[in-house]
Amino acid sequence: MAKRELPSLPLKVSLDEAKERVDEELVTNKWGEVEIPPPEIELVPYYVFHFDAYTEEQEEKSSIRNVQENRQGVSSLNAVSNVLDEVMAELALPELVRNEFEEPKNIQVNVKDSRFSVEEAKVAAQIKIAAQEKVPRDNVHISGMRLVYCPFLVFSVVLDEEAENKIVLRVNG
Repeated sequence: MAKRELPSLPLKVSLDEAKERVDEELVTNKWGEVEIPPPEIELVPYYVFHFDAYTEEQEEKSSIRNVQENRQGVSSLNAVSNVLDEVMAELALPELVRNEFEEPKNIQVNVKDSRFSVEEAKVAAQIKIAAQEKVPRDNVHISGMRLVYCPFLVFSVVLDEEAENKIVLRVNG
């Protein structure tokens, strides 16, 4: 196996398990029996981070503001689609992240590029968490942001002879 140096989660799903899941999806959706081609692997970047979000209450007859409620958490931001993903944050625990990705033999591996920098990701995460927690943007603090790649097995399945009847199924690796 070749190794690619980048912070990533290991591939935990075997090719056989992934093909089984794809086959189940084809049966569930009544897409008929079709040949399942070998997959490609996509390494998708996510910014994983911690956040603190709080609400404030102003004291009567004073300019003093006190923290009323505080919520802490972990989340992640897909660095391609700019969408929050709490599940990925739970999967990307520091002890599970490797410094290199082991590429399986005979499988094409494509690394997606992040669409924005870590600074831009912090701003986007702050805005999105503020909206999620229903607090002002200034009441959200983002910390510990790191880039982690998640492997997805990508199957391009042709449902019939016409090339326009192709679906893409992604299995989180």
